[in-house]
Amino acid sequence: MIESRLEYEAENTVMCQFKKYLASMMWFAIGVFLIAPSATEANDQIYKAGAATAIRGPIDAVTSDGISLKVNGVTQNIPSGEIDRIIFFGSPSELLRAQAQVRQQQYEEAKNALAGIDKSQVTAKFVIQEIAYCEAVCDHEMSKDGRTKRADASTALAGFVQTHKDSFHYYDIVQRTGDLAKSMGNYEVAVGAYNELQMAVDTGIQLIARVSLASTLFSQGDFQQAQGIYQQVAATDSESPKLRAMIRLAKVGHAHCQAETGQIAEAIAALDVIIKDGEPLAEKDLFARVYNARGAAFRQADQPKDAVLAYLHTDKLFNQNEDAHAEALYYLSQLWEQLNKSDRAKQDRQLLRTRYGDSVWAKKQ
Repeated sequence: MIESRLEYEAENTVMCQFKKYLASMMWFAIGVFLIAPSATEANDQIYKAGAATAIRGPIDAVTSDGISLKVNGVTQNIPSGEIDRIIFFGSPSELLRAQAQVRQQQYEEAKNALAGIDKSQVTAKFVIQEIAYCEAVCDHEMSKDGRTKRADASTALAGFVQTHKDSFHYYDIVQRTGDLAKSMGNYEVAVGAYNELQMAVDTGIQLIARVSLASTLFSQGDFQQAQGIYQQVAATDSESPKLRAMIRLAKVGHAHCQAETGQIAEAIAALDVIIKDGEPLAEKDLFARVYNARGAAFRQADQPKDAVLAYLHTDKLFNQNEDAHAEALYYLSQLWEQLNKSDRAKQDRQLLRTRYGDSVWAKKQ
């Protein structure tokens, strides 16, 4: 009897607690319903560059220059150059996974995730654009090391530019179009892309366009005009870390122009300052350009051993930038021959053909 009584009281206590729990959950749900924004009010998440938390609100409009959204009923405008990423309400889980993988530079995995999306079920314009953007970025990035053909990546980029001119990703894809065209030696296309990039409202994007245009002019051998643009950009200042990096890149480009036009001492002195003040582990792309410029200076000064040492820095330490690495391999294959090291020259020519076969540097051989 005592055991039965205890069981009854225990069961009764549990049931009472459960009923109280259900009642509290019901009131919680009602409260959430009353105070939570509806699906049409707080459905998009915008992450600005460098921000850990998102700005939440319904996006009203998207253009190539930025977006506008309502936050607590107040309209906010965010320029494209300040946006890191957007998670659109209603995005398929495969797209969310692909976006994360793109940020982690896992492009093949992202492509596989995107391939799992049933596009016939996607009707939201912004989500459609985001899928197309991720696909184009994956193709472009994988073309850099030969996992996809550059011509195919160029087609993907061109398709996005033609179809999604009102996307906030537009200028990013335009820049990628120019970068890819320049790497293939299609300088007319590259110049057109960078001129289009200069039409952006965002002054930061305009600055990037000018540096990219100068780089294209340099690749065409127009060192004087390139040097003038680099000099103008190098004289500017900015609080933005991204733009300060572009200004430093312009200083490297200016020194590279000096090296190619016989101003050897000036070029080396400028590059030494950049090396002294820089952070090689955090600025690998920049340092690849620095050591290629040093290589050019020593090459022009007929000092092949010093030139080899400079280019080897790019080859062995700063080879993450595919275009800079291909450039270093091209000149190393020539310099090794001057130093009577034909085996090393052959190795670098083979690596250039294998890894960057459709690059402008491989085509020069």
